[in-house]
Amino acid sequence: GAGPAAFDGLDTVPGTRTLTAAGALRFTLPVQRVVAAAAAGVPDASTAAPGVYVDADRGDDANAGTRDRPWRTLARLATLRLAVGTGVYLRCGSVWRASLVLSAEQLPGDNVVAGYGAECGTQKATLSGADDFSGGWRLNGAVWSRALPAGTPKVTQLSLDGQALRIAQWPDPTAAGARRMALVSAAASATSLALQAADAAQLAARDLNGATVQLRTQPWLIETRRVTSARGALLELDSAPRWPLPAGAGFVLQDKLWMLDSPGEFFHDITTQQLYLIAPAAGAPADLNSALVEGSVRDRALQLTQTRGLVVRDLALRAARQEGLLLTNTPQAQLSRLDARDNGSAGIRLSQWEALPPTTPGPQLTDSRVAGNGEYGIDAVHVARARIQRVMALANGSALQHQGGVAAALAAGPGAQIEDNVVDGAGYVGIRFSALGGSTVARNTVSGYCSRLSDCGAIYTWTGREAAATAAGNLASTVQGNRVLPAQAQLEGAVADGRDVVAGIYIDDQSHQAQVLDNVVVGAPVGVFVHNASGVRVSGNRIWQPTAVGLWASMDQRDVDAMVGNRFSDNTIVPLLQAETIAGSLPALAASHAVWFWHALAGEAALAPGRNAFSGNRVLQLQGALAVHARTRGPAGERALDAVEWQALNPAEWAPQRPLLYAAVATTLGDELVADGGFDGGLASWRTYRNPASASFTALAVPTSAGCSGTCVSFTAGDPGDLLASRPFALRAGAIYAYRLRATFAQGGSIAPPYISRDGTPWDSSADARGFASSLPLRGAAGETLAYEAYFVARAAAPSRVNLQLRTYGSAVALDAVSVREVIGWTAARSAEWSALAYARPDAARAVDCAELGWQAGCSALGLDGQPVALPLQLAAGTERLLLRADSAFRR
Repeated sequence: GAGPAAFDGLDTVPGTRTLTAAGALRFTLPVQRVVAAAAAGVPDASTAAPGVYVDADRGDDANAGTRDRPWRTLARLATLRLAVGTGVYLRCGSVWRASLVLSAEQLPGDNVVAGYGAECGTQKATLSGADDFSGGWRLNGAVWSRALPAGTPKVTQLSLDGQALRIAQWPDPTAAGARRMALVSAAASATSLALQAADAAQLAARDLNGATVQLRTQPWLIETRRVTSARGALLELDSAPRWPLPAGAGFVLQDKLWMLDSPGEFFHDITTQQLYLIAPAAGAPADLNSALVEGSVRDRALQLTQTRGLVVRDLALRAARQEGLLLTNTPQAQLSRLDARDNGSAGIRLSQWEALPPTTPGPQLTDSRVAGNGEYGIDAVHVARARIQRVMALANGSALQHQGGVAAALAAGPGAQIEDNVVDGAGYVGIRFSALGGSTVARNTVSGYCSRLSDCGAIYTWTGREAAATAAGNLASTVQGNRVLPAQAQLEGAVADGRDVVAGIYIDDQSHQAQVLDNVVVGAPVGVFVHNASGVRVSGNRIWQPTAVGLWASMDQRDVDAMVGNRFSDNTIVPLLQAETIAGSLPALAASHAVWFWHALAGEAALAPGRNAFSGNRVLQLQGALAVHARTRGPAGERALDAVEWQALNPAEWAPQRPLLYAAVATTLGDELVADGGFDGGLASWRTYRNPASASFTALAVPTSAGCSGTCVSFTAGDPGDLLASRPFALRAGAIYAYRLRATFAQGGSIAPPYISRDGTPWDSSADARGFASSLPLRGAAGETLAYEAYFVARAAAPSRVNLQLRTYGSAVALDAVSVREVIGWTAARSAEWSALAYARPDAARAVDCAELGWQAGCSALGLDGQPVALPLQLAAGTERLLLRADSAFRR
């Protein structure tokens, strides 16, 4: 895990999300990073609290165990019997390479286990699950080795001067063209897998018996098995995985000496008790014998059980094979100022297996840090009413050698309060909470989640049918005022099967009566996802620039309607249009949508009062009108809806707003090819064709009209064949062209898809087989003006013309600014070039300037309403604002 100081402070510089040398996180969307430092504090005054004292540096086990004459070792505590209300105090700054296990025999009640001394403000009393393997190293080529003491358990975690090393593995992720995982060719049986031909050839002469295999059997799960034998392209496993192994699933082989071939890897041969490593490429000394090498050998650093009213504070719990701190059946425990890092399973695990009265308060864990732990930072799933506040949870669950699936940086059971925490770099879920007992998840900041697995959320809950049935009347939770920053699915080695979901807030199976209120979600694939859940209220959330969809409601059960009574209201969604440009090709345009509504049993019919309702949601299309506003799916299939069609299904929804316009692509264009595309000369440069079957046809030049710049043409069609045709112009075969026009609808209506054709029989399309690339709709509401744009590649040099046609008959549409121009060059916009999230840390107001937004000095900014925003911007503590760059090259 990263060091504590590395994550303090702010960062708004755009770029790829990486951990810089200073520890600052950088995003493709510039996001103001905030980490609230945990209060350190000094736990005690000069007067000694009652209890025993231990000092690893200055103590002596022959002493009396007082503050002035402390013991030295934890072994001295084995026969300890404390009185009620007294404590065990460990000197801050001391390190014990031993486990401390205390139970009811030593802790009768209301006891304290804590660090003491003035050093507690900067360093904790440390209980380490690792032994010191420094010294005694020999170098052979690039590999260092040394003998370990007899009986040393298998070392699965090793660090060098605090830098975590990786178990030797295949494939090698640092090799040229590296891949994280190999892919299964097929599952030959429940307990065997087939290698792909190239991999089988590479592994043919290798010893694989006994190797560990990490299998991504589900997008959200990695399972650990052992290879019992290898026969040709088949690997036999010691047991069947939980889930059938599909072809294309990812896997990694680990823990064989021959796999040790890359900097930063290690291998422990437990048979010979030899430890091997290759030093990291950066940060390692030339002589390993001058470095601190630590290997995890103890399951737990601190284990406390069967006591009540316990206080634990000012301790560091590090490098245990399982938990840093395990508390079992310790009701009303109060934990604070803890630092749990680099533990194999969980930094802190709280469990209550003995039943308690429902009025008994749960444990409290505050002002602490959990970092680099294998699965969980804090696991309080099996305890009720936990309170987790002001915790910094960093890079938990991100190491491949640890199993994943239900893990989370912070996880809690029924009735929990998870508030004011900072979560970054979770391998799977950021915050997992129970939908039972009135749980509250509030004012947390979550970023970099789902870095290792998918079907995942920054803030996630799952209930399940059985729990929902047994907890009737106890189904309630609130997710409010959280800030979720960008992330994306990690899909390598995942057979997605539709479960490549990554959501900012994810309300999953059979969760009922959840309230999702006033959260900010930025740059997530899915803003808020409600899946097979009922009675959920999603209101007042700001979902900015989702890469797939803002609001998604999905019901995929076939035997029961598991999605009723949901309300989605008054949310603000800012969709994102992204372009990829490749020389000689049309731009690839990917637009996110406002809403997806999928219902396996009823489809769109499930959008009805009492079933599921959308109202008052505000969609800001800052990159122009989008062709697809929503998608619905049901028994009849899937349908893409524009904003007008969506509003017809949900009359209480607002029409999209477009206060500003930022292009996804900035183009350099050649000369105009359309003669008088602005109709300044009336229809003199245009030709008309009326289909004999047309019921009505009118084309009139009008000197002024709403939506027009000067003269335009008012066109009314009565048949699909009615058209206005431009004068012919020459195209260059293979060249890319931009086609534009502006259409204003007196009533709701639509124009026909682009039709630029040969200017003669057979009047076939002048675009090549790729057709026209556009993200814009062809339909508009009454009074709406659409600025339509499409790109195409000319297939031939034959004289061509623009054909203007309508798909709404008997209603006038005003047309203007018709244009065809060759694209000489283009630049795709990054969202960071025109938008930025400014954010103030929860404990302090802040002024944000151009540099912090990632923009050039002297920049100017706008709000979402298009009004100027003065910079530096003064932000109140704990507030945020999405800013738009007024002087962006992509603003139109």
